Amino acid sequence: MALRHPPLVRVAHHRGGGNPARRHRSPLAELGGGLRPLPVLDHSALRMAGAALAALSTGVVFACQQAMGASWRLAPDPGEHPLLITTGPFRLVRNPILTTLAVMTGALALTVPNALALAGTAAVLIGNELQVRHVEEPYLMGIHGTAYQEYTARTGRFLPLLGRRK
Repeated sequence: MALRHPPLVRVAHHRGGGNPARRHRSPLAELGGGLRPLPVLDHSALRMAGAALAALSTGVVFACQQAMGASWRLAPDPGEHPLLITTGPFRLVRNPILTTLAVMTGALALTVPNALALAGTAAVLIGNELQVRHVEEPYLMGIHGTAYQEYTARTGRFLPLLGRRK
């Protein structure tokens, strides 16, 4: 009895023929027009690690959302005044959800290691920075004042100790 692979693995194997270097390319990128993997990142171990880290990140994002409780929202609403959450993952960094989403995006880029995936990761990092600096932080400073200012002085923006306000 022949070993059956999932459809995408069969497509990737078919498209790559017997060449191991081509066999592990992203099937969708390859079928879609030839986005080639970056050789330095094109390793099965990195792809597997990326997939595992992306899956783990999904759980971490959910846990961070749960830690926010009723204060969780997708975007600031000027009509609402949610509590300032400084416990749980928010004790370590001010934006653990965005940090984890950036990690997830980088991890997914490892599963499809091409220039477009890396550009997407860079776009997420830039977007997170702009969102936090120009939307979320001014909003939270406006509704929490001194409490938020003290929180920003002791807690990093995306990584512990980095991005603290003086």
